[in-house]
Amino acid sequence: FNKIKRIFKNFHFAKNFPFALKREISLFNAKAQVDTHHKGIADVIYNKNFEKFVNSMGACLDAAPIYRGQSKSAVEASVGWLQEKLRGKTREYFRTTRATLSEHNDKLFTIIEEINRSNFRKSSTRTREFLFVNYEVPACHTVTQIMTYEGESYSVKVPRNYHVNVNNHNYSVPYTLSGKYVEVLVTDDFVVFKHENKEVARHIRKDNESGNSTEKKHMSPEHENITNNYNLLNDPDKVLEMAKACGETVYKFCLQRMNYESTKGVNVFNGSRCCKSIIDLHNKVRRKDLLNLALESVLKKEPNKWNSYVVVSVYNNFVKEKIEFINSQTTLEFAKDPSGKPEISEADLIEPDKKSGTAANTSNNSSDSSDSSDIEIMDRCSHLKLKGMAQELTEQFAAPNIFNALSFEERLCKLLDTQENVKSTAAFNAAYKRSGLQSKIDLNSFKPNPKAGLFAEDLAMLAETNYIRNSVNVIITGLTGTGKTTLCCAAALSALKHGENVMFIKVYDLRVLLENMSDVDFISYKKKIARCGLL
Repeated sequence: FNKIKRIFKNFHFAKNFPFALKREISLFNAKAQVDTHHKGIADVIYNKNFEKFVNSMGACLDAAPIYRGQSKSAVEASVGWLQEKLRGKTREYFRTTRATLSEHNDKLFTIIEEINRSNFRKSSTRTREFLFVNYEVPACHTVTQIMTYEGESYSVKVPRNYHVNVNNHNYSVPYTLSGKYVEVLVTDDFVVFKHENKEVARHIRKDNESGNSTEKKHMSPEHENITNNYNLLNDPDKVLEMAKACGETVYKFCLQRMNYESTKGVNVFNGSRCCKSIIDLHNKVRRKDLLNLALESVLKKEPNKWNSYVVVSVYNNFVKEKIEFINSQTTLEFAKDPSGKPEISEADLIEPDKKSGTAANTSNNSSDSSDSSDIEIMDRCSHLKLKGMAQELTEQFAAPNIFNALSFEERLCKLLDTQENVKSTAAFNAAYKRSGLQSKIDLNSFKPNPKAGLFAEDLAMLAETNYIRNSVNVIITGLTGTGKTTLCCAAALSALKHGENVMFIKVYDLRVLLENMSDVDFISYKKKIARCGLL
């Protein structure tokens, strides 16, 4: 292959100027181009790829007899004679002249032109140039287009990391092709991957170079996020730009942390990672003023404590202790006049209103509770594993102007609804993990296809899951690759949503599992299968 590649490179270089190629090319001892060539056999079997390559340029191949190499000897003698002529004429020039490679090449071409204009052997009238123009050129034609040489293609299965190894180098293909077969085609400069006769990836050849060639468009979303985050952490200027958008205090902390890393003479990756954590924390917390205060406090400590763990610890302490600074920022908006002075006290709010003669409504004054009581309530919800109620309380405390307009019963219903949703979602995720399903495919993504034997009634039956409660077995048949397993997974996912216990396992894996199982484990596993609603 390397010999053919070198021949192609010569053709490829020559296409920059008018290039003549003989219509018949004779090959001598061309092991790379000829697959079979035995003594006494007139016909030979050419390498199909090279023959196709030469034919694409309007020429045909001819293999000279291996034991009758007079023509080959004549060509070699001419080349040797020309080399000796050039060596004799340029020996003194190269010894005494300092010039660039381009100038040396120009000198060589000038000498070759002189040789071509000289008489051929002992002839007094015919020059080498005359013989070439009158005999060689008529037997040649101009090559207008040179085809890219392509080696033998072969099929390979894409591994889970969606990188295919070709000649000791890993090339990426779209991650959606993991587990599928692609066709690998090695050309003169590229490695091309095809799937279902469509090109899906093309990389520059890097034979025997360790490492990976990965294109961003081939990555999965998770891998792309990791790569983007890694590239971001290696760009301190971009991290500082993000910190500046979060406020002066965050920017000040990140700048000092970066400077501390640079003074130590180490990689700023750790500093960028710390600053990115602070930025994410700033975008997440409700009390940004409290976070700014924590950052100022941490900056007063030793530089080796300028990290996200210390910041989070100080921030949590400020929340729990409820310092006076936070109390001074918390006021009852409905108890202030335009001058900023309190007009009524909390005691006045619970007495009857003298103007209207009705009692003031105090049942909806949730804003008079302090932040410490809010945190205590949410902590108790988390301790009791009521994550849904804690989540809903966080939203209600964050927007009191919206939720204060609701009655106690309405707010309680929202708390219970959120808790029920969180609990059902957690139960579904746990059941899905236990089931062993390969993918989350929704049954709604399937459309009826009567030609393929998939009817709307079948999809409705699988979606309603009545066949499980009626103990009806379902058998799905079809050719390889038509989507039987995918349809099974979608039906199983629908059963999980209806609260059924699902178990997914391949027959081969089940057989191997049962063969290597002890009697006690077999009884236990048998009970597990019996508890399963859909197998």
